[in-house]
Amino acid sequence: MTVARWSGPALVVAGVGILIILILRDPADRGVIAGWIVSDAAAPARLLPLIGLAAASALVPASFALAGLAVFSAGVLLGSLELALLLATLGALPGAESHLFFTFPISSVAAGLVLLAPSAIRQWLLPLAALIAGAVLAVATKITDPTLHDPAIFVTGVVVAVWTLVAVGLTVRGFRRPWFSIPARILGSWLVAIGVLFGGAALLARPPLPELPPAQPTEALPVPPPEDAFPDLAPPRRDPLDLGADGLREP
Repeated sequence: MTVARWSGPALVVAGVGILIILILRDPADRGVIAGWIVSDAAAPARLLPLIGLAAASALVPASFALAGLAVFSAGVLLGSLELALLLATLGALPGAESHLFFTFPISSVAAGLVLLAPSAIRQWLLPLAALIAGAVLAVATKITDPTLHDPAIFVTGVVVAVWTLVAVGLTVRGFRRPWFSIPARILGSWLVAIGVLFGGAALLARPPLPELPPAQPTEALPVPPPEDAFPDLAPPRRDPLDLGADGLREP
């Protein structure tokens, strides 16, 4: 019983330790996979919904928690196989491409609703939320793959997600108390609020105005040469001090 209780914290410490080592390494020496783990796979936006889902799995019977983990894996597989369909569906939302196709708000709301649900309903909502979270995780992993084709990136993203679910779930289950439902609902309300605010702000954001092309310098109009100028029709002006040939001032 003691081993099972401390297996979760051991996984948490191991995962956090590996992440700290990767963060402290020189970015030039991390490599593609390690750099992607730091910037995407272990980013707060990726881990926060998984932590909420793991906490929810710890508040249901163990059989439902195992079923949720299996359904999550099935959701990952479904998301990878139907990636084009999911991208086309989510891409219809305004601003989807610039917000990772809303994978973060979708998974946050799904995990938050499970935490907010009453105990009698939570165990039945967990598989549905796990399916959604697994599918959007596959989408987020695929579209952030820096190599675009290396299967090691996808496998690494799935391993990080499953590690998070198992480590947090075992930790909460091992130290579970009757009053855990109170912080669980608080966490669920935060996840729902964050997801709704993030998604709503992205949906209501005005699209950027198109950039106007740079103004082309206008050529100055050519100045006509003197011979093409309009003739001066005014009478010639005389100098008032000019005297004529007879020494008299001409009128």
